[in-house]
Amino acid sequence: MREGEHFHLYLETDDLPAAAATLKARGVVPVRDAHRTAWGTRELVLRDDQGHTLYLGAPAGD
Repeated sequence: MREGEHFHLYLETDDLPAAAATLKARGVVPVRDAHRTAWGTRELVLRDDQGHTLYLGAPAGD
């Protein structure tokens, strides 16, 4: 954990690629771009202007 790190928030979306594209088009730079996890989801990791880590996730859809 980073010093001074804040609460993490997980948000589920039905369409991760569309959500990621919308956020990037609005100037949001991901901490980690959309990626597949070992637990069967795809996630995008963001950090807001207050230091909160936000995860957008969706089922991997295999």
